[in-house]
Amino acid sequence: RRNASTRPLTRPTSSWLPLGAVVGPIVFTAAWVVLGVVSPGYVLFGVHIAPYSPISQPVSGLGLGVTGPFMNAAFLASGLLVIVGAVGVVRAVPTLRTAERWWCGLALALPGVGSVVDGLFTLEAMVPHLAGFLL
Repeated sequence: RRNASTRPLTRPTSSWLPLGAVVGPIVFTAAWVVLGVVSPGYVLFGVHIAPYSPISQPVSGLGLGVTGPFMNAAFLASGLLVIVGAVGVVRAVPTLRTAERWWCGLALALPGVGSVVDGLFTLEAMVPHLAGFLL
């Protein structure tokens, strides 16, 4: 029999999944801060808005112009991490019944789904972008 102190200190991969719920918002916030500083502005419905201001303009404005590909990638990455984190969180709670697991998982994953939608549809696609924002 092996001594407990000689066992390797490894964790199953699934135990890392809940960290997505923490890392996702960090990725999003870091992208918002960095891109907000370097953004020269953007064009929304033919109107040039410069410079970008986090006080008076939406974060989704960074999804347009030269920062667009990076901010939209951050929306997507953050959303996917939050969804993975939601799955990990509900899997980590063994006392949840099946229905509770599904409802809790759905409630925790919806903001991630909204972020993915916002990464796919920019501010100029107002209706789907708003739907993503509302999630």
